Amino acid sequence: MSNERQVIQIPYNSRQVPAGSYFCPYTVTTSTFVCTANRLYLLPVIIPYDMIIRKLGFEVTTLHASNHVVGIYSWPRGEFADTVLLGQTTVLSSSTTGLKEGDVTIHLTKGIYLIGINTGGTPTIRASALTTQKLFWMSAATATSEISFGQVTFTYTGTMPNTTGSPSFQTTTPPQLILKT
Repeated sequence: MSNERQVIQIPYNSRQVPAGSYFCPYTVTTSTFVCTANRLYLLPVIIPYDMIIRKLGFEVTTLHASNHVVGIYSWPRGEFADTVLLGQTTVLSSSTTGLKEGDVTIHLTKGIYLIGINTGGTPTIRASALTTQKLFWMSAATATSEISFGQVTFTYTGTMPNTTGSPSFQTTTPPQLILKT
C-alpha cells in the first residue's frame, strides 16, 4: 500500500475498526495475484459488528489498461444461490499502479458476506496470505486442500452481477480486496 494509507487486518475479537481505516479480511502480504479477464473473484469476509463501508478497492502492482468493479454480496446461510449484490464501486482503472478505490455506502450488520471483484483485464494486484487463515473451508483433512476463494466466469460489463452464480473453488493465494470504514 502507499505510504499515506495503512491497511490493517481486521481483528475479529475487536469491538471496532477505527472510522476511516482501511482493512483487509485476511493477512496482508507483499505477494501478488494475476487477474484473469472476465472473472468474478469472491472472498468471504466476516463482519464482527454493524458497520458502514465507505470504500472498496484493491492495489495494482503491475498495470494493465483495463477496468474493474468491486462489490459486496450478502451470503445468508453460506448458500451461493441466495447471494444478493448489496453495493458496488464505479469503474476502477488499472492503467496505473497503486491503490484503486471507489466510494460506496453499504450498511453491514454482523455476519458473513462476500467481497468480489469483476475483472475486465489482467493486471497484477496485491494478494492475501493463504497460509495463516482458512478462508472458506477445507475439502479434506489435509492443509493442502484448503479452499481460498471462489471464481466465476462472468463477462465484464462495467457492473457486478446481481448474484454470484455457482463459483468454482480455488486453493491458490487469493486476491487482496480492501474495505474502508
